[in-house]
Amino acid sequence: PRNQPLYAFCCFVIIPSLMSNKVAVRIPSLMSSFLIKLLNYLSINKFFENIEIHTCGRREFMRKIPKNTEAVIFTGKFENVKALVPIFPKNALILVGGSGHNPLIVTESAYIKKAVKSSLRIQLYNKGQDSASTNSILAHKNKHKEFLYEILKKIKKVKTGKYEEKKVRVGPITDTKD
Repeated sequence: PRNQPLYAFCCFVIIPSLMSNKVAVRIPSLMSSFLIKLLNYLSINKFFENIEIHTCGRREFMRKIPKNTEAVIFTGKFENVKALVPIFPKNALILVGGSGHNPLIVTESAYIKKAVKSSLRIQLYNKGQDSASTNSILAHKNKHKEFLYEILKKIKKVKTGKYEEKKVRVGPITDTKD
């Protein structure tokens, strides 16, 4: 998870900046202090002069979007993008990148224990708060009861809490070092 902010910045900012005249990005408040330090360290503004970094709130940032904006890449929750669509320029291409783009599929020939292990790994990666996390699991009708039984049995054993506690697998993602 520690390379996720840099990966996301490359994927959703650097790459589009190579194809655009200007890219404006709003850094999530949770990551702002860490990411600003990282971007300054990497001299991003020196190498990518067409990238504008904003640390303001979401609504304020949306008000700053020029009327001639051609594309918007949104990486947050779908509910949030739906609320912001009226603010986007009318002709803008809106690309939404959140979780669940690739559902986990449990086929009729699946080994259930392996499918459950894979499901938990992908769902709990980075505390489940990551665009790599799927938000849908599709199980074949002949396997869904067995899959559900096994995953419920395993999920009950997952320890949650603060990471200082022993064997905690899922906890808050509130510290930039996490």
